[in-house]
Amino acid sequence: MSVNENLNIVKKMHEHFNNNDFSAYINLFTENPSVWHIPINQKHSGREGIKKSFNMWKKAYSDARYDVKNMFGSDEYVVTEFHGTGTNDGILETPMGKFGPTGKKVSTPFVEIIKLKNGKIDSSKVYFDTATMMDQLGISTQKEHAY
Repeated sequence: MSVNENLNIVKKMHEHFNNNDFSAYINLFTENPSVWHIPINQKHSGREGIKKSFNMWKKAYSDARYDVKNMFGSDEYVVTEFHGTGTNDGILETPMGKFGPTGKKVSTPFVEIIKLKNGKIDSSKVYFDTATMMDQLGISTQKEHAY
């Protein structure tokens, strides 16, 4: 695929996420995709895994959306910098435990590296600032140290 075609596929993915259109979202993926949320070491495989990842964010932040800041591509990869925003009005389930709902708004920076195969999204590695997100939720990730 061309760079522009790959960029358009990823743009559509973000649009479908923002519009809560999971059916259109999942159709952009291969039959056996994977997503890895690096900061929390959470891996999802297959279409059911992609559904679980999508729902994890939408359950925790029903108004969740991705606001793309920068996007770069090649014939095989797309790298996207974006902010994930939303109000924590549900439970955020992570390998570290369950958090929320706090009712607080978050705006967290993300970087995503997507590998495409035959015009479909095959894998995604997602990096995000968990410390900022937890701080915005009022959940401390740091402990006070007395010296």
